[in-house]
Amino acid sequence: MKKIFESFLAVMAAGSMLAAVTPHYEIIAGYDHLDRFHYTTPATYYNRSDNSMDGFHVGANVQLDFMEGKHVPSLIVGLNYQFLASNHYGYANGYWKAFKAQMEAMLLPEGVSNYKLSNLTTVHTFQIPILAQYTYNINDNWKIMAFTGPMIRLHVSERNDAEQTFEYKGQKYGSKTMSDVISNKCKSTTWAAGEKSTTSGDLYESKDECAPVFDMAWNIGVGFGYKFVNFKLSYEVGMCNMNTKAAKDAAKAADGKDILNDNVLALTLGFRLK
Repeated sequence: MKKIFESFLAVMAAGSMLAAVTPHYEIIAGYDHLDRFHYTTPATYYNRSDNSMDGFHVGANVQLDFMEGKHVPSLIVGLNYQFLASNHYGYANGYWKAFKAQMEAMLLPEGVSNYKLSNLTTVHTFQIPILAQYTYNINDNWKIMAFTGPMIRLHVSERNDAEQTFEYKGQKYGSKTMSDVISNKCKSTTWAAGEKSTTSGDLYESKDECAPVFDMAWNIGVGFGYKFVNFKLSYEVGMCNMNTKAAKDAAKAADGKDILNDNVLALTLGFRLK
C-alpha cells in the first residue's frame, strides 16, 4: 500500500509540473547562408554544387516554458521550410566568373552573338528544430536567450538548371538541362536552326549516386527579444555525411574518406503570438 501511495504522489507531482508548463507560439522567418564543408583523403575533386549557397527559411515554433520569472528554461519544437540557391553565373563569385570567361573564350567562334550562360542550383528542405533554451528576462520588455539542440533536415529537392543560348548567322542555338540529384530526374532540351528536341529520364543508373534525403545538424545560438519580437543568431554544424553512397564506397575502396557536411549560419526574426 505504501508503494502504491508513493507512486500516486509521484504521478501527482509530474502532473503538477506539466500543469505549470506555459506554451507559446511563434512565427519565424530569416536568412540562411550554407557552407558545404568537403573533406577527402586522398585529395580528389568533387563539387556536387557550389560550395556556398544563400536563401531563407520560414516556419512556426512551439515554445514550452517550464518556469516563470527572470530565469526561464524552455523546450522549442518547430517545423520550417528552407530554400537555398546558388546562381553560379549570375551573382557569382570570382571563381565562376573566371570560369565563364574561359568558356566564352574557348567556345565562341567568330560571328556568334547574344551569348548567354546560366547555372542555377536550388535546394528545398523541411527542418525540425528540437532546442533547449535558457531565457533571462532583464525586465518586462527586454530579454536575452541562449539555445542549443539538434536540427533534423529532410531534403526534398536539389535541382540544377543549366542553360546556354547564342545566335549564329541569324539562327538561334542553345541547350537547357534540368537535373535533380535527390529525385534522380533529368530533362534536356536542345535547339538549333529551328530544330528542337527534348529527352528526359533518370539522371543516374543507380540510386547509390543520388544525394541523401536525411540530414541532421547541431544548432547553437543566442538572441534577444523585445516584447513579442525575437531576433536570433545561430550556427548549425552538419553531423551527417551528405555525400552519395557511390562516392563514399569509392573512397572506402581506396582506403580514403569522402565527407560532405552542410553547415548553416542563420539569422531569424520571430513574432510571438501568445
